[in-house]
Amino acid sequence: MNLFQLIQDRPPCEDTEQLTRSPTRAGRRLYTRSLSRSPGRNDVPDLSDTDQSAISVDARDSSTEREKRDLLTTEMKLEKARARREELHRNREIRVMDKHQQAIQRARQNIQYQKERLQEKTSKVAHVIARRHLLEENHRDRILVSLENKLSDAVHRAEEICKKKQIKARNIRRAEKAEKRRVLLEYERRSAVLSVMDRRSEMAQKNVQLLLKDRQIKAREEIEHAQLVSRRVKAAKVLQRTVRSILGVRDAAREGAAAIQIQCWAPWRIHVACRRLMTSEVGNLSSSPLACLKSTLCAMGYSSPSLSCVNPSPSFEALTMEMNSDETLASVKRFLLIFDPIMGSRTCVSARTLLTAFLVTQQPNEVIGPKRGKDHCSRLLEKTSHRVVKSLVQLAKGVHGNANSSSQWTALVTRAASCILSYCTVFEIWKNADIEDLVAQMSESATQSWMAYTIATEALSYIEDKENNILVGINGDPFFQHKIRYKSSKKGAYSHVRRVRISLDKLLGTEKGYSVMKDARKNAVERIKRNNLIQKSKQEIDHTCCESLQDESSSSDVNNPDFDTQDTAALGDINEQLVHEILLADDEDIEKQLFREPELSIVDCVDTFMDKFKNGCVDSSTTSDVGAFAFTMEKAFFDQISDEWVLNDNMRGVKEVLVEILSKMRKLVPSRKDLHVHFSSIHADNCARAVDVLSLLLRLAKVMGDLLESPFRAQSTLKWYQISTLFHEGRISEVPFGFTTSKSYIVASLAFIVKKLDLCHADVINFRLGKLTPIIKTNGVSYERSRFNHKYGSSAQNLLATKAWMERLKPDLMDCSLGLPAALRKGFVDELLFVKERISMPEILCLDAARISSIRERAQKIVLTSSLLLLMCNIISFPISRFESKDLIGKVKVYKDTILRLLRSYVSFEDACVKSSDAILSFAEAIIGEKLDDVMCQKLSEATESVLRGVDPVLSLMDKRIKDVFRSACTLNAKDIPSYERLPLQMRSGVSTSQSSESINVAKQKFCTEVSSRALKLGFYGLTDDLVEVTYDANKIINHCIQVHQEIVLLPLADVIRSKVDASSN
Repeated sequence: MNLFQLIQDRPPCEDTEQLTRSPTRAGRRLYTRSLSRSPGRNDVPDLSDTDQSAISVDARDSSTEREKRDLLTTEMKLEKARARREELHRNREIRVMDKHQQAIQRARQNIQYQKERLQEKTSKVAHVIARRHLLEENHRDRILVSLENKLSDAVHRAEEICKKKQIKARNIRRAEKAEKRRVLLEYERRSAVLSVMDRRSEMAQKNVQLLLKDRQIKAREEIEHAQLVSRRVKAAKVLQRTVRSILGVRDAAREGAAAIQIQCWAPWRIHVACRRLMTSEVGNLSSSPLACLKSTLCAMGYSSPSLSCVNPSPSFEALTMEMNSDETLASVKRFLLIFDPIMGSRTCVSARTLLTAFLVTQQPNEVIGPKRGKDHCSRLLEKTSHRVVKSLVQLAKGVHGNANSSSQWTALVTRAASCILSYCTVFEIWKNADIEDLVAQMSESATQSWMAYTIATEALSYIEDKENNILVGINGDPFFQHKIRYKSSKKGAYSHVRRVRISLDKLLGTEKGYSVMKDARKNAVERIKRNNLIQKSKQEIDHTCCESLQDESSSSDVNNPDFDTQDTAALGDINEQLVHEILLADDEDIEKQLFREPELSIVDCVDTFMDKFKNGCVDSSTTSDVGAFAFTMEKAFFDQISDEWVLNDNMRGVKEVLVEILSKMRKLVPSRKDLHVHFSSIHADNCARAVDVLSLLLRLAKVMGDLLESPFRAQSTLKWYQISTLFHEGRISEVPFGFTTSKSYIVASLAFIVKKLDLCHADVINFRLGKLTPIIKTNGVSYERSRFNHKYGSSAQNLLATKAWMERLKPDLMDCSLGLPAALRKGFVDELLFVKERISMPEILCLDAARISSIRERAQKIVLTSSLLLLMCNIISFPISRFESKDLIGKVKVYKDTILRLLRSYVSFEDACVKSSDAILSFAEAIIGEKLDDVMCQKLSEATESVLRGVDPVLSLMDKRIKDVFRSACTLNAKDIPSYERLPLQMRSGVSTSQSSESINVAKQKFCTEVSSRALKLGFYGLTDDLVEVTYDANKIINHCIQVHQEIVLLPLADVIRSKVDASSN
């Protein structure tokens, strides 16, 4: 029974019954009303019968009419009620029908939903069953593959065990040979020890002979000194006897006091000095003091025989050269010996101090400097210098004028001694004053360096804390500039503090130098606290962090190396890696990168740049994908700046770019602090209109084109300057280069100037690297050794990973037929490049970790590609040797590069199989020249999938073959090949900017030839160039490692391993 039947079987509505009963009630009401309205008897007046009958007739007539009207009204009402009931009934039926239809629709929907659920449950069950079957099948396949692999491994192990047993059975003769080699090595070691002992004994004999000679010389000097003392004692005794006889002294107790009184007697000392001046031999000196004085005066610019000063006086350099000559210093020392009786052993009187008087008298400005005439000590020094030179000249003139009286000699010698003593005293005071000024300056410099070091340390730690709390967004590291600045500041300040400390130790001594540096550090801390410098640096970092977070939501920066060249201070962190890369690079590659002709850039033609910037398109034929992407991102950045300026009149982005441009200009002239005022950021803040920005750019472009850029780069800058000058001065009304508005043109000009500055920075860095490259090539090996010792120490015990790697090379190290370099090269291939288990990277190869990873990846791709090509040729019956023919070499290169690119791309395994299969099919059809049938296509697809899954036997075969290629390539030592050095046909001075086509690297050519022939023999057709490139990188890595670390690290570790093996065998 459905819903419609239920509705039909419903009993009649109560409303219908009420409607059917309503007429009866109406009639009743009408009758009652009529009765109530009829007049009663009591109400009729007492009339006559005639009147009563007439009145009754009229009454009946009127009542009849009223009844008729009432009946008519009642009928009309009944008709209206009936019509209304019918209308209600129809509406009720319509509603009932609508509800019935809705119920039917809901029932149908429910039935359909039940059907869909049932179908879904059925499909899920089928899908689960199919998936279960697929998983079971895959599980069976994996089990079969693993069983096959285990079986093959077991067979391989059994074969290896059999081979080892056979080899062990035939090893008796080899053991005898090894024993003989061991005995021979023992003899060699003993002979080496004996030779060392002989060499040490010879050195000991030489040392004994040298000691004997030194003792003989000292004994001879002591004998001569004793003879001199004995002569002086005899002279003193003669004097004592003479004085006693003259004075009548008879008491022996007063002889000592008399001797002391005579020796301290000033006239006697002056007399001795005069006697020394006139003698021809003083202290076994060959020449007389007077001759030494005259030669000194002549050397210092006083002509003989008049001993007058030469006009003009000699230059400061000439006087300094004569002053530092050994002959002049020896002459002055001989002359000063005559004043020993007068002055005694005074440390202030020296030959160089006396010669400095001639410098002061003849070149006072060079010696005293700006203090001349201002400082009292400087004036005294100049005055005493003139006096001492004048006294020496008078002494020499007195000798020349034959002054024979003793009083004259005494006066001249006394005056000379007094002038020399006073001059030396003043000179010592003047020098100490300079030392004090120098110490004060060094202390102030150390204080500033300590301030910079402390602030940089605190700022870097604060930046590190900040980095832990924020994430790096699309704008890159917001603290990059701060880290570069503070790292360079910290490094420079620390090195400067060390230099100042060393200078102070040499100047003042260790204790005083430490005290000065301690005071400087204390002053630095006080200044930092007083000026609140650390808090200011933290506020600056916080401001940068806030700006970065705000810019993340409103703008996107460009993060590529072409947009913004890194500051050269960042090279300090990668200096060691940079040196290593230069050492591994070939001379041709370095010359191509650094000494080539300037590469044409997009900004070297201003018309092309403006056209591409305006239209937003880059020619992909002349620009790489990276360059096109970088240009697109840069244009998006500058378009956002232009929209903000044009639409919202917001110049914030324009001013930021101007600040960056001015900063780059300052970095181009870092040492010219006087020019930094012209490139200050204040000029960017003062720009309020488009005219101000354009005028600032014109000034900067004029400086760049005339002074900073090379002539090749400056052409486009000057052309832009000329056109923009005409537009700025109003000579042309249209906006240059077809731009719609002047603001959009100015924004494009900003991008142009930024790119030009980046190119200029790159050229400067390449030039500096070009100058440093010869130094790095010469001293790079010793530099890497020192850096390695600094990191890991001089002992090889700290090199755990290197020791573990060399432990794996025990069989090769113990093989006497192999030398250590050959064993290391073989172990580099077998135990590092193609090792199956995971091992730690040896410390000696940490700088090459990225290169080794790249070599492994490229070798894997070459194995996969060669396996695919070999299987393809076997399936289509095509000789793979034809790949090297001239008609196919182009096609092979194109499809080979396509396959390698697919293998390098990061796609899923299914996509890689599909794309690789398509490439192999296309390659096969291209070399055959016809379309393949379905069976052949199916075979190629299955072979491609098996290779990519790593289960094909050809893959293991090619893996073994590529190991052989790497072994043969790494055993090639370039030093053993003759004519390794490039032989230029022309010799030119200076730095060459172009490479001669006639100069070739014979070693590299021979390496490529041998590796190519070996690769072709093993079936790597079409992949020889890639294989040569990757094996050449491996050869350079291991040969450079052996060159750097063989003597200090590798030989000691190899000796330790060999000794352990010998000890365990014994």
